[in-house]
Amino acid sequence: MSLLHIAHAEDWNAAVSSGEYRVSTRGALLEEVGFIHASSSLQVAAVAGFAFADDPEALVVLVVDDDALRSHGIAVCYQDGGNGTLYPHIFGALRPTFVTEVRPAGFVGGRFAWLRSSGAETFEDSIPETDVAGAVAAEYRLLDPAVRNDVRELEARVPAPGLVLLSYVSILHGSSARRSSLWDHTVEGWQAHFHQGTARAKP
Repeated sequence: MSLLHIAHAEDWNAAVSSGEYRVSTRGALLEEVGFIHASSSLQVAAVAGFAFADDPEALVVLVVDDDALRSHGIAVCYQDGGNGTLYPHIFGALRPTFVTEVRPAGFVGGRFAWLRSSGAETFEDSIPETDVAGAVAAEYRLLDPAVRNDVRELEARVPAPGLVLLSYVSILHGSSARRSSLWDHTVEGWQAHFHQGTARAKP
């Protein structure tokens, strides 16, 4: 699966030279925030409008390989961005080898767009990816508030197009369980096909 990150072109060019990109978002570094902000292709325009609408610098959108991150031990967690929407957060620096594509981007007629040589194109559905955040949100709705408020290290993987495998540890009244569920993206929305919870032994 691919994640998207909006970057200043100058910052990315410097990262290619140094071998590492450590900008969390506009005006903040990974060391300050603790993670690098990312989004899906359906979220990136709203993120750009919020954080970069008045930015005069040249922008690019990095297409980041989620599997490459995880294979190097970098966690990707879906967390509330403060508006009730879940966004992917990358807990580590980006190496140029993690980025499969760099797309020049900017605002055209007030709308964030991919600036292609053939003309501007919107980002929505421009990458064959699953909106994992939707599956994560559906999983949260299945949990009562006491459990939902204490879910640890929720991770999502895409084993096949349209399918999302969620894995996490839930804690309730001092007891914990390792849980996993398989979600299918259908025309009617997200549907759970499998859920398993295994109690963890107390230390």
